[in-house]
Order: sequence, then structure tokens, then C-alpha cells
Amino acid sequence: MNDIMPDKPFRVRLEDSSDWINVAADESLLNALRDAGHDVMSGCESGSCGTCKTTLIEGEADHRDYVLMDSERSSYIMPCVSRAAGEEIVIRLGS
Repeated sequence: MNDIMPDKPFRVRLEDSSDWINVAADESLLNALRDAGHDVMSGCESGSCGTCKTTLIEGEADHRDYVLMDSERSSYIMPCVSRAAGEEIVIRLGS
């Protein structure tokens, strides 16, 4: 697991959309997706169950979960706890 970076706002785009969703520094990616009307399954919301595993298409994630193996970290993100390491990411909902 990487050192935790300070929370900062970022943008996320769904792979099949041209619309960007803003994620505030004090909210999770999961909540921002839900607030934008997307139904994202989750379980623990603490990064330990893997239910919300989402495909990472572009960008780099600040991984804060306990379930992804090192080999998965370039391709997936756990939106309940993880964030973009940069200013934006592109994801595909579902795994």
C-alpha cells in the first residue's frame, strides 16, 4: 500500500461518456459517482471487501485499499477509499 497522499479534488470520467464528475477533497469517489446517478455496489466501504472493484482505464490511482494485489493496481481502483493520484482518471464501472 502506498503512503497516503493528502486529499485533493479530482475529476473522473466514465469510459463511455464525455461528462466529467468532480470529486471534492472531502468526499469519496464512490459517493461522487452515486451523487451523479450511478449505481455502484459496495459492501464494507473501507477498502477491505472488494465489492466496489472498478476498472481503471486511464490515469493513476492513489490506492488506499487492502484487497488489490500489486499486479491489479494498474488496472483497478476501489472507489470507496481510493482516489486519483493526479487531476483526473477514467474508469469503467464494474470489474
